[in-house]
Amino acid sequence: MIEVKAPGKLYVAGEYAVLEYGHPAIIVALDHYITATIKETTNKFGTITSIYSQNKPISFGRIKSKAILLKENNDFRYVITAINITEHYVLALGKKLQFFDLNITSSLDNNGTKYGFGSSGAVTVATVKALLKFYKINATHDLVYKLAVLTQIKLKENGSFGDIAASTYGGWIAYSMFDKSWLLNKIEEVPFTELLHTQWSNLRIEPLPSPNFNLLIGWTKTPASTSNLVEQVKTDLSNHTFSKLDYNSFLKKAKYIVEEMIQAFYKNDTTSIYKNLNNYRNLLLEFSKMSNITIETPPLKLLVKLANNLNIVAKSSGAGGGDCGIALVSTEEQAVQLSTLWQENEIIPLTNVKVHFERDEF
Repeated sequence: MIEVKAPGKLYVAGEYAVLEYGHPAIIVALDHYITATIKETTNKFGTITSIYSQNKPISFGRIKSKAILLKENNDFRYVITAINITEHYVLALGKKLQFFDLNITSSLDNNGTKYGFGSSGAVTVATVKALLKFYKINATHDLVYKLAVLTQIKLKENGSFGDIAASTYGGWIAYSMFDKSWLLNKIEEVPFTELLHTQWSNLRIEPLPSPNFNLLIGWTKTPASTSNLVEQVKTDLSNHTFSKLDYNSFLKKAKYIVEEMIQAFYKNDTTSIYKNLNNYRNLLLEFSKMSNITIETPPLKLLVKLANNLNIVAKSSGAGGGDCGIALVSTEEQAVQLSTLWQENEIIPLTNVKVHFERDEF
């Protein structure tokens, strides 16, 4: 039996701007995971098991080499699409398809409570990794990332795919999305294997050195929909709800701040990281007013205020609208003080969630 893991993630800086290619974000992988186990079966069909099937196996067969669920379940769309995209590569390598039993478990949530750690990206990455190992294919981080991205593009996902990068590479990363228009054209123009082994235009995935501070995560107990918020921004842009000039100004400022933060990681300049995290928080507040999107909900505002009262920098993480905020703490004493303050104000400190520092070797 083969077992693989894909970590969850949180955005540290670069939110919203990262949706445009060439604009960087800093993302961190977390030590809570989607775990996939896979083993060969001699049956004439395979099975997929997860919490989405109440841990009961759902069978799949194949029609013209395409995996098809025998009982439709939309919750398995990432898994079944990842199987088909990865097996397309398997066939291109001249290998024979096999049936298997795939089991998926998650520690990204707590008894169904979602924190916003990016489960769709992690489940896609875990499925791809499991299948590559199952078919004995020598994988790289780049290959796993690209197969997972092509899976989500097939499903018409609207994000930056930074969650996929973090789940694939682990640790702290600097990330800029590829040129999506370029990729969509290439999908139509070049063979599948060539697409996977060519450099994607503007893609940047850069593992960063580990910093000299700890990440403290606070959960607001309110779920948020990143895809809905992202779609709202794209709709508002196309409808000219806010000025293209203002949007371009936001992008320019965002790029400057995040690039400064990235360089501060290399210089181990904690002061600069703290300063620019706060700068990005303020920029998001400007963007929120401009776009009329609620990024900092009242609990997230309180989360930041309580941290700032202790001279600790903090901000919302990801698209906002709920889920988690982050704080960068220099000492254990700071972490304890802030955790206590958050708890007293009904914000849950996720002290059992740490950075996933391991970078898988394929």
